[in-house]
Amino acid sequence: MIAPFRLLPLLFLASTQTVAGQADHDAARAAVQAGEVRPLEAILAGLPTQVAGELLDAQLQRSADHWRYVLKLLDSQGQMREVTVDGATGAVLLVEGR
Repeated sequence: MIAPFRLLPLLFLASTQTVAGQADHDAARAAVQAGEVRPLEAILAGLPTQVAGELLDAQLQRSADHWRYVLKLLDSQGQMREVTVDGATGAVLLVEGR
């Protein structure tokens, strides 16, 4: 049997990740509402046909003062691509899995 005090660090870690995740989500939402970042729908609509596909996953990430979307897309041949898009301009920065 695991002693209850040994579980406390795990519970603390889980709760801080949830709070941090919520804070990230709130920051991303605020950036979209403030016009710093384009909404996901606008990003997807602006993708060139060469990289467009079915959206599997989308993450909005911030590094320094730069927002970017990391999209996982399934193309018409069934290949998964990871596409990195500038969150402010919609410009495709990187395509992996061609």
